[in-house]
Amino acid sequence: MRRYAWFGLPAVAAAVMLGGCGGGGDGDLQPTAVYMPLAVGNEWHYDAIELASTTQTAALRRSLPPRRPGRITTAQGQWEEVITITRTIQSAGTWYVATLEWVGDTSVEERYLRHDSRGLLWRDTLSEPGYYRLRTPLRVGTFWLDPFDDQRSFEIVSTTDTVSTPAGVFRRCLVVEDVLDVPGDPLDVITTWFAEGVGLVKETQHVGANLVYTSELIGYAVDPGT
Repeated sequence: MRRYAWFGLPAVAAAVMLGGCGGGGDGDLQPTAVYMPLAVGNEWHYDAIELASTTQTAALRRSLPPRRPGRITTAQGQWEEVITITRTIQSAGTWYVATLEWVGDTSVEERYLRHDSRGLLWRDTLSEPGYYRLRTPLRVGTFWLDPFDDQRSFEIVSTTDTVSTPAGVFRRCLVVEDVLDVPGDPLDVITTWFAEGVGLVKETQHVGANLVYTSELIGYAVDPGT
C-alpha cells in the first residue's frame, strides 16, 4: 500500500496559497491545492496500523512498507510515519519532494507531488510520468482511471465527510476511493480522506470485507501563510 498520507500525506481551516502557485509552481492557485497544501516545510505525522495477517498482507498488490528494526511498535503492526515537504525540483514543471520517514528507523523514501489544473499529480519515482491522486471537478461522482493499469480506478465519493483523528476533527472532507478490481481476487479498496487546508488526514485499505490497514493523522505543521 502507498503510505503517502500524505501522503497518505495528510489543519488549517481555509484555502491555502501554496507558495503563491497553488503547489504547482507554474501559475495561479490550482483547484486541488486546498486539499493538499504543498509548501517546503509542511509536515504531517500519522499513526499507521497493519491489521492483516502476514499471509493476507503478502497477497496484496500494494504491500505495506517493509518491517525494519524499530518500525513496528506492536505485535499487530503499528508505526509512526512522518511526511515532510523538503524542497522543489524542476522536471517538466515544479514538483514538491515529500520525504517519508518512520520513527525509530533511519531509512528515508521520497515521493514527488504537484498540482495542475486537472488535479494532484503523484510520482513514486522521477522516471515515472505520474498519476492523479485527485482530479477535477471536485464533486461526488468524478471518476478516472489509472493510466498504467486499467484494473485500477479512482472516484470521489463524498465532499462532506467528518473525520475524527488524534490530530482533531476535520469536517467537509473530500473522500476518494482507489479501487483495484482484478478478476478472481477480492476487491482491493483504498479510501482516502482529504481535509481543506490540511491534506490527507486518514486512509484505510479493505481487501474484500477485511480492513487490513489504517492510518490517521496525529499531528501536523502546515504554514498558514503559504
